[in-house]
Amino acid sequence: MAKFSQIFKLGKRQSELDFVDIPLHTDIWLCVDPFVISQRIDVLSQQSHTTILAFFQQIVDSIRSGKTNEAQQLLMYLREPNETHLGLSRKKSKGAGIGPVQARQIYAALRDSSAVRTGFLTSLEECELMIEGIGRDKMSDLTTNIIRAHLVNYTQEQCDLHNIPMKEVALPPIFNATTMSWESRYESLPTWKDRQILLVPKVFVRSVPAYDHQQYYRHFVLDYLQAEALSAGSSLVHALKNGKRVVYKKDLEKEFPCTKEFLYQFSRAHPEVL
Repeated sequence: MAKFSQIFKLGKRQSELDFVDIPLHTDIWLCVDPFVISQRIDVLSQQSHTTILAFFQQIVDSIRSGKTNEAQQLLMYLREPNETHLGLSRKKSKGAGIGPVQARQIYAALRDSSAVRTGFLTSLEECELMIEGIGRDKMSDLTTNIIRAHLVNYTQEQCDLHNIPMKEVALPPIFNATTMSWESRYESLPTWKDRQILLVPKVFVRSVPAYDHQQYYRHFVLDYLQAEALSAGSSLVHALKNGKRVVYKKDLEKEFPCTKEFLYQFSRAHPEVL
């Protein structure tokens, strides 16, 4: 599949480009990771992180104060960001992300979450750990939507740098962190087959996000519960022939199934593990 650099004849390899050299016929299996963005100190990352924080806090505050319409209005403008060509599609880039129905489902999940109601959640990436229905693909889509304005500016800068032609297009809704509202806007972006393209910095993406509930459960929560069971002399402790005492994760999984609600309750009781 031809990549962006080939179609626009940049004559550069991925290692020479600041952005992800995406295939334009399909998606590449990468996700935009809000935690990675939050850890960087460059201007683009800090601006993007500030916008993510503002959006997320507004959603949580609206839900906790019972402002249902305000929270739903913010979420209803989220859409499938096909223009980045990042995600899980194997053929034509079509996204499995956010539409009106799934936006309502995300709102319901946040509204019904103990982690949101108690104010325990402090960042967008923690939703992947504790909110049912929000996985790595939804997290990537959410983040892309929220920081679209910053990605548009970044794409324009990269196009100017590499002499890539652009044309004026109608953008999907843009979130304005100053007014806390979504705006309609026309901007210049590169296009291919009449479809706009949005470039994403390489440093913003991962194949596996830093916050992944399965990884958290398997390698942090169960490790803690193993040590706790051994220390307490739990009935889950098995004595081996050589005298060693062990607790098997498969036994812990039966007693403590991996649900987002359980991970919230565990994290609240053991914030040092989180």
